[in-house]
Amino acid sequence: MKFLFDHHDLMPELYVEKFKHRGVGYKAMRWLEWLTFRRADAVISTNDSYRRIAIERGGKQPEQVFVVRSGPDIARFKPADPDPEIQAKARFIVGYVGIMGNQDGVDDLLRIIRIYVNDLGRRDAHFLLIGEGPERARLETLAAEWALEAHVTFTGYLRGEALNRALSTIDIGVCPDPRNDYTTRCTMNKVMEYMAMAKPLVQFDLIEGRF
Repeated sequence: MKFLFDHHDLMPELYVEKFKHRGVGYKAMRWLEWLTFRRADAVISTNDSYRRIAIERGGKQPEQVFVVRSGPDIARFKPADPDPEIQAKARFIVGYVGIMGNQDGVDDLLRIIRIYVNDLGRRDAHFLLIGEGPERARLETLAAEWALEAHVTFTGYLRGEALNRALSTIDIGVCPDPRNDYTTRCTMNKVMEYMAMAKPLVQFDLIEGRF
């Protein structure tokens, strides 16, 4: 029997970004990762950064590791009619789509929005935040504390035509994930989704994001 490892997340690096330390949990992640690589006869990596991890940290031979990229199905994930109600909120609609966890940088995005709206006095943009996660309630509380409710809409989780329509409405997508050992090696789904919708995007200078 042959074993194939489909490697889609850097769990040790993700652990560090979520919990901010390299304790027992991190060491356990590294050990389990090593065991998985060792047991696998072949590895599917989501990008070249993951492939290097499999070879350099996992001890796999280059011929055992294959890059198979993921992305939205462009036969179904494609531009739709914009939502006029959202479009009417401001001249520019800025969109975020993804998980709202403590490692995803959405709190930093809200701080940027606070500067844009409260400090610079700009009223020409509305921010559409699409997604769910453990930080959503705290983010909504922050938006209320900073008097941003009129400038930020939390849609919750969207899929299918509802997601297509929301992303078709935005003028630019944002990827606020900060640069660290985890994010710079990841191919973010949100980046691929903005691209599939032919939307420009802004992000930090991440290795795989740049690629």
